[in-house]
Formats: sequence, C-alpha cells, structure tokens
Amino acid sequence: MSVSSRHFAPEGDKTSINCSVTNEAFIGWFDSSNRKITTDSSHRIHVRTDGSLNYLEITKVNRTDRGTYECRGITEKAQVTLLVEYSPVLIRDRSSQKTTFSSLDGSEEVTLTCEFDGFPTPKVKFVKEGIELNTSDVTSRSGFASYKFRVRSLSDFGFYSCVATNSRGKKTYYMEVYERGPPEPPNNVQVFPFCDWVDVTWEASRKDGGSAVTGYTITLQRGEETVQSENLPTSQRTRSLRNLKKGTEYEVRISSRNALGGGEWRVVFVNTTETCTGKHASSASNLSFVTLMIMSVHSVL
Repeated sequence: MSVSSRHFAPEGDKTSINCSVTNEAFIGWFDSSNRKITTDSSHRIHVRTDGSLNYLEITKVNRTDRGTYECRGITEKAQVTLLVEYSPVLIRDRSSQKTTFSSLDGSEEVTLTCEFDGFPTPKVKFVKEGIELNTSDVTSRSGFASYKFRVRSLSDFGFYSCVATNSRGKKTYYMEVYERGPPEPPNNVQVFPFCDWVDVTWEASRKDGGSAVTGYTITLQRGEETVQSENLPTSQRTRSLRNLKKGTEYEVRISSRNALGGGEWRVVFVNTTETCTGKHASSASNLSFVTLMIMSVHSVL
C-alpha cells in the first residue's frame, strides 16, 4: 500500500489523493471521525477507483476538510494529512477593538493586538502611515502581533494597521487610537420645518470619546439670540421646537455630552415656512425637510 504522508491543497481548488493498493482488496477511505467516504461522485468528497488506484477526491476544497484521512485494505492501512492552504483571516475576538481611546499625557499604556488564522501561518506586522513599526515595543510571532506604547504627542493618535501575509494572500486590519474627551456630535441630524415650529431628529454619536454619552443639549438660535435651550436624556432623539416665527431663519444646534464634558455642536440652518397648512400635522414624515447647511463648531460650556 502506497500513499503520501502529507498532501497540500489550496482552498477552493479540486484535489485528488491517490492510494495504491496491491496484493489485497481495497476496503475504502476513512475520515478523521472514522467514517467511510462514499463512492458517489455527486458528493463533494468521494472516492474513485481505477484498478489498483483509489483516489480520494475533493471537488472544492474547504479549510474544514483539513485533517487525517486513512486508506484501508484488508490487512494494511496508510494515513495522509490534508493541509489546506488559505489566505489570512482575522480572529476578531482575539484582536483589539477598531477604536481605542487614550490621553495625550502618556499616563496610560496602549496595547494594540491582532491575531490571524491562515495556512501557511501568516506573518504579521504593524504599520502606521505606510511605515512598518520596527521597534522593541512590537511583539510578533506566528499569526500574531502586539504593539505597546504611550501617547506622548498628537502624532501617536491616528490609524494603525496590522498586515498579515502568507503565500495565499494578504489581510489588513485597521485600528484607530483616538484622544479621550467629549463625544462627537450626534449623527444624521435632520430638521423638518413648518410655519411656526420645527421637528428635529438625530442618531447617536459615532464615537463617544471613551466615556458613555449621558445626554444631549439642543439649542435654537435666531441671530445672536438664544430662543430655546434644553438638556435631553440619551433615550430621546427627537424634539419639536415650537412657538416660532414663520418665514424666519433659525439655527438649530445639538451636541452630545459625557462625563468629560460637552462635545462639538452639529449645526443646521433652516427657514420656517411662510404659510401654515390647514392642519398643523407635526409628523415629520408628512412633509419634506430642508437642510440648508450643516457644520460643526465647538460648544461653549
């Protein structure tokens, strides 16, 4: 009985492993769970016999096929290990989150880690702004890399990437080190104008600044005059601002806040309508909205 001890196959390809059996009857091919593999060629994994040659065939190799297979005769048997080659795959629960928060004073250590699966085992490196980080702070081994550092300048913030490569391909995982502070402004702010009020809707901030958002502040300006101002809980993401003048330009400002303070304003300029409809239907879905300008300015706390 003759069969190679190891067999390499790229994922997605067709492969065939030959077992030559002479001087005795061939019993079959068996997988690592001791299950006999079918001779039905309609199956993705099957056995094809041609005289004394007995082929274990896989029409489309999957990484789950890797393992030990055994060719058996009446008295003899031989094993082969199938090694499936595939490009790097990020192991998400063993890698850092996409965003890590830190402070500029260097008081805390930042640790970025990433781990990849793949065969051959990927080589992993850290890159920032297109330059590989070759310092004693980078620890790397097969399929894994870690970078430990302290933020001491603004240039230490920003995007870092883990680049994993093997003979089958490359995978890049991006992480951002972000300065801890007040949250970003609420996202997707929309204002729906009526003749004497506006309806405002928004979504949660994309980044909370490293501390949970505790609420929102919404203000309404007419020129330099603050017409209305209110603090709202995080559970509320809609607000009607009423008793306004028709045909007038207003400035709607909204910001998020956390334990570190209030963040930047999201600002929307809007005009109330010149005329009022017969019914003051306040549903924003019944009327089109007009957003004239959106910009961010620093809040004054």
